[in-house]
Amino acid sequence: MTVSKREHQLDVLEVFISGERFAVEAKYVREANKLAGLTPLPCTPNFVLGLINFRGQIIALLDLREMLELKPLQKKTDLQIVVLQSGTTYSGIAVDEIVGISAIIQTELQAPQQLASASVASLLKGIRSDRLAVIDVEKVFADPRLIVEAIP
Repeated sequence: MTVSKREHQLDVLEVFISGERFAVEAKYVREANKLAGLTPLPCTPNFVLGLINFRGQIIALLDLREMLELKPLQKKTDLQIVVLQSGTTYSGIAVDEIVGISAIIQTELQAPQQLASASVASLLKGIRSDRLAVIDVEKVFADPRLIVEAIP
């Protein structure tokens, strides 16, 4: 039985964040667009930029720069957003530029532990030799820094 190339391929959306190339698996992407209508949310961590209306649903817009150990966001204008869905969880991530859809052969990805700090590597599926890092959406959404505990 032969295995097709398609079975070892990830379809991804490539983006730039703080001058670095990242990708998210296309299966998680619901929309990619220019940022419009951000409502700031007081008393939240720096990586929560605020709330946006996504097709009638209010979702958080996250800035992953701090989590990915990148340069901080200089200005909130001209940002683009990528709305991601994992299960029933939706969130937007702020990016500087949306490059487009491409395909990555999974065997081209190197273990992120060899190329990034432990905290960043835990959020990545892998890094290609041209420094394209694939963000693991499931791990980002499960990150304890994103969990808000309600006060009883």
